[in-house]
Formats: sequence, structure tokens, C-alpha cells
Amino acid sequence: MKNISILFTILIIMFSLFSCSTPEQKEENKLLDQIHLLHDIETMPKINSLRNLIDDLDAKKTEDNFKEIADLKKGLNDADELMHQWMTTFNWQSDQTPIENRITYYKGEVEELEVLKKAMNSSMKNAEDFLKK
Repeated sequence: MKNISILFTILIIMFSLFSCSTPEQKEENKLLDQIHLLHDIETMPKINSLRNLIDDLDAKKTEDNFKEIADLKKGLNDADELMHQWMTTFNWQSDQTPIENRITYYKGEVEELEVLKKAMNSSMKNAEDFLKK
């Protein structure tokens, strides 16, 4: 994962340095920066903590809280699955692809990452709050 993040960062920097600056290319660069921020900075670094929370919930499971823990774990697992799905379906768009299509694609990816970020943050907060009880 770390190698993917490093490669992703290098590619964005290279892309930014060597690209022309038409309004469309600036918009594409902005979207790529958002994708980098959302994936590499705001969500991916939390994945181990998310998975640790699942283990912590398992350790606190009792007959009385079984349903609540199952619901909390579902939220965490759903967020983890969203990350996995996003990473396996994300495709760099070729320069041969019309820029309007690339922009549309990257806008959709930013929206998906925003949903992922919200799912991850809320499920982690819910689990952390439960574990503090």
C-alpha cells in the first residue's frame, strides 16, 4: 500500500509539472489533488486503525452486547470494503481519453472517496465511543 501511495504522489507531481495549463487541465489537476488527499492522506492511513477496532470490539463481545457489536463491526467492515472496492476499480485515465471524460471520471472518484471518508469516520467514531464505555 505504501508503494502505491508513493507512486501515486510521484505521478501527481510529475503530472502537475509537465502539464499545460488550460482551464480543463487545471480542473483535472485539482481533481487529482483531491483524490490524492482523500485517499493517501485522509482515509488509507486509517485502515489499520479501523481493522484494530474490529478486533477490539470482538474482545469486548458479551451475550448482552452481541447485537450492538455486530452492528458496529458491520459499519467498520462496510467502510473497509468500500476502500477495497475503490482501490480495485480506480483507473488512471489515459491522456488519449478526451479531457472532458477524464474530468467526469475523476469527479465521480472524488465523490466516491467522500462517501468512503464519511463511512470510515462515522463507523470508527461509533466504535471508539462504544469502546470508551
